[in-house]
Amino acid sequence: MTDGVEEPQINKQAPRRQRYAAAIKSISIGFLVLLVLGVIAWGGLFVLKQQLLKPATNTADLFLSDIKANNVDAAYNLLSDGYQKQLSKNELKIVLGSEVFKIALGGDQNVASKKLGSDKDTAEVSINFRKDNELYRVKFKLMKIQNDWKIDNIELL
Repeated sequence: MTDGVEEPQINKQAPRRQRYAAAIKSISIGFLVLLVLGVIAWGGLFVLKQQLLKPATNTADLFLSDIKANNVDAAYNLLSDGYQKQLSKNELKIVLGSEVFKIALGGDQNVASKKLGSDKDTAEVSINFRKDNELYRVKFKLMKIQNDWKIDNIELL
């Protein structure tokens, strides 16, 4: 105390705490910005992947529509050349005429999963069918040939 005036007490720790608080705040803001950018980038990649898979899914849907309409010729044309060499049109008719396949195709359908190959020229599309509380799945393996998706394998699971 000097001349009746009390000296203010100086807290030397206050500036250090303020610097720490400011550093933590800037790190938090930076982290949030990176997190938001990461979510946006991931979402963009997801949408892009879905768009890339849309033509493959459309090919599988078209195949099923052709089969349901009993248009085996059109369905057969959606098969790759390699798969056509493995499976004749008559063999395809026999497979599609099987009781299990008829039951599966008679049910309600929805796309169960889609997966794009790492090379972007192959894809897998699985479609679920539900009939009388039974679940059937048809899995299509597709390949891109000159910008067209062709079915390279069909499995009834």
